[in-house]
Amino acid sequence: MNRAERRRQAREDRERIARGLETGRADPQALSAMMRVLFELIAEARDAGTVAPVMHFLHANMRAAERRAPGHLLACRRGCTYCCHTFVSARAPELLFAKGAIPSREREAASAAVAAAYDMTGVLGPDERGAIAHPCPMLQDGACRIYAARPMTCRMAVSRSAEACARAFAPGAGPEPIPIPEQYPTLRRGYALALAGALRRAGFPAWSYEFNAGLRAALARPDAEAAWLAGEDIFADVPRDPGSDPFVLPSNLRLFDEAFAD
Repeated sequence: MNRAERRRQAREDRERIARGLETGRADPQALSAMMRVLFELIAEARDAGTVAPVMHFLHANMRAAERRAPGHLLACRRGCTYCCHTFVSARAPELLFAKGAIPSREREAASAAVAAAYDMTGVLGPDERGAIAHPCPMLQDGACRIYAARPMTCRMAVSRSAEACARAFAPGAGPEPIPIPEQYPTLRRGYALALAGALRRAGFPAWSYEFNAGLRAALARPDAEAAWLAGEDIFADVPRDPGSDPFVLPSNLRLFDEAFAD
């Protein structure tokens, strides 16, 4: 593919995903386009020294996709924090963006809260974490202090019933179905795969990390964002989310190869 063809592809990719990913199905062409656009934005992030270009685009596109979803009523409201007491994972750009959303004057207190949460949950996987209803360290007075920068996992954690969430997220609770509008799991899988593909193409790890442990690592270094963008794996010692690398599945690996085929 020559330079003109690449420019045309980039323009067509932006047009294809302008209104977000499809809410009812996984469209391979749209997923490939999203991977390529995010990969381009990672290159911009390297030049700018910040992951903001990637995350601003990703979050805006997710909001656009949500607006396309059929109308439904969500029970999610400020003060409803059941899903803020469970296992959360995030990829490296999400962790760095979350760190950047914490005001400088609050950074010391936030670091202490994250360290305390890590001591409780940092080495626990999803199953073990379910037995401990410890609040997210970013939760303050019933609201997320980094709401605009919250990870994809949190953005897609929605429900039509707060009562069902109360039962499902109770410590030691058995299986409890949460009435999640069907569009949200599809969107979460699609955006997670697209971001993972862009990271893989750029030479970064594609998997995600336990949120408290990852945010702790990011907060420990003033130069965390610059170091990561320069290629240093600052999250090398952070527990990974089991099963978060989508490219163990041959179908996802094929899609990745096709997305970046010349």
